[in-house]
Amino acid sequence: MQIRNFIYIGIAIFLSACAMQPKHTSFGDLVKAEEAKLNELVEAYFDEQLVLSPLSATFLGDNRFNDRLAISISPEYQAEFKALEEKYLARVSKLDEGLMTGQARLTYDVFIYNREIS
Repeated sequence: MQIRNFIYIGIAIFLSACAMQPKHTSFGDLVKAEEAKLNELVEAYFDEQLVLSPLSATFLGDNRFNDRLAISISPEYQAEFKALEEKYLARVSKLDEGLMTGQARLTYDVFIYNREIS
């Protein structure tokens, strides 16, 4: 009877020790998480720039901004556009480019390039 109790206690200790092991995040999980952040960032930029470009939004079938007309040569518009580009350039620079692979790396590079020339 005592041997059986020792076995049960040993199994319980073993199982509780296994449950307490820290879960290690694999490199693949880090890559996927960083690429997901990039995708969210690009989508957010796209949505915000549609506000400044209502004609582009209408052309794409998004009618939310049909009541607006952007005067792209006005100083106010230029300032808003520049602020948007700088905001997203700062946000994308916080991502870890070393975790970008394949298509995500291309998206990252093109996104930065386009923000810089804009």
